[in-house]
Amino acid sequence: MLHRITFLQRLPALKPEAFYRHWSTDHAEIVQRMPGLARYAQNHVVEVLTMEANAAFPIAGIVETWYESPDAANLASSAPVAFAALLKDELHFLAGSTSFQARGENQPADPAWKLWGYAEVNPERLSAAARGLAKGLEGVFQVRNLARDTSAPLLVRPGLQAMHPKPRALFALLFDGETAARRAAKTLAQDARGLRPSLPGLQLLLTREHRLR
Repeated sequence: MLHRITFLQRLPALKPEAFYRHWSTDHAEIVQRMPGLARYAQNHVVEVLTMEANAAFPIAGIVETWYESPDAANLASSAPVAFAALLKDELHFLAGSTSFQARGENQPADPAWKLWGYAEVNPERLSAAARGLAKGLEGVFQVRNLARDTSAPLLVRPGLQAMHPKPRALFALLFDGETAARRAAKTLAQDARGLRPSLPGLQLLLTREHRLR
């Protein structure tokens, strides 16, 4: 399956509650009408564990979409009416958007609370760190290691801010419940500074997944 990840920045004029309500209802309905889409998940940011992740491009959500093939992924932009509706609606609640194709463990799992980490480092290096972190945390049932596919173009939207810098690699630690995820988030927030020397630019986010397809 082709797996695409999109980082979203909330329009500052919108309160978080209004942002998440619009994203998970009106906007989700538009997305699900797009041709070629196999799976669709929204990861709503619950907590930012590193202040730098909330600086130039404050991330409010992470979108995951899956397609059966590259041709299926291209169907969306080839449907002009549906695609125009999507772009128009994005301007109503987003300030920024950057999307890229991901390589790695990209099969969709059960909906979960996730601790995301991303950085501009070698994917193997971040993958090893993710596996090490998972061993010391309770409640992790899956570790997903992903890398940005640099052979595929980045997708940015006209009129919206682009994410910078772009991550080379990322991981998601999936938890079996909110309690375990929040406990792990507290631990990693305290340990983040110590991880920085070996993983420069590391950013950490806690999200709750909403599986819509």
